[in-house]
Amino acid sequence: MERKSEGIFLRLTKRLKRKLENDASTSGLSRQGYLERLIEMGGATIFPAEFRKLFIHHIAKIGNNINQIAHRANEGEAVTAQHIKALLAMQAELERLVRSIGSYENSSEESPAKKAD
Repeated sequence: MERKSEGIFLRLTKRLKRKLENDASTSGLSRQGYLERLIEMGGATIFPAEFRKLFIHHIAKIGNNINQIAHRANEGEAVTAQHIKALLAMQAELERLVRSIGSYENSSEESPAKKAD
């Protein structure tokens, strides 16, 4: 891991400082962690920590189910219509989650607070 040896001093208005603190807190990161991610990624969409945890949980569940079905198929077991229905349901859930991210990003872009910055 790269050693952090450089420091900066940053002047902000009270409003921007509050926004930075709020955005970092909402994202579940420290101010430093938030700014580092912002710099590394070239921008950021703020997702509340609870949303990220839920999203990761759903993705992990779906991945686990897919792996179980693949394991059965690799062991020579038949993949039934029920398995295919389960895969299709998981795909629909993934698509719903991805759309919810798009909806969240769009609602954030349209909010007056976002436009004011």
